[in-house]
Amino acid sequence: MDRRNRTQWAATYAVALELTRRDYEVGWPMGNAPVKDLIVRSPEGHDFFVDTKGGSYDLSRKGTSGYWHLCQARIVDPAKRRDNLFVIFVRIPTHDNEPLEPLEFFVLSNDDCISLYQQLLQKDRITADAPPGFPRDHLEGFKDAWKKLPK
Repeated sequence: MDRRNRTQWAATYAVALELTRRDYEVGWPMGNAPVKDLIVRSPEGHDFFVDTKGGSYDLSRKGTSGYWHLCQARIVDPAKRRDNLFVIFVRIPTHDNEPLEPLEFFVLSNDDCISLYQQLLQKDRITADAPPGFPRDHLEGFKDAWKKLPK
């Protein structure tokens, strides 16, 4: 398994763990389910989907800003907007980081993704012909924003 797949699996399981700790019920979709890494039920019984995005980083390059690729352009397409979709980005330290830093979670609704993407296009931070995604520094306002999820 290549590093990218290991990082993505680690991110998906880390999000499932964090949601479970917060009293959410978590399941995995069967088969090919684009934009749906997790199926979730909130403590109050609201169902929604989570798309996880994992990225690793090296402490020696901590000051640099990465770029989170979305892979699925439909996440930032206003015509395909979904009320019950959330995207959770997870920064995972590489195994050579000593001491090992904690994971970082960035929680966005589908509306947040669309809005942020449109803002970045208008400010010429990204181009429409590039793969959709976000510069890491633009996700700071969404760090540990677990309250965005349905109750």
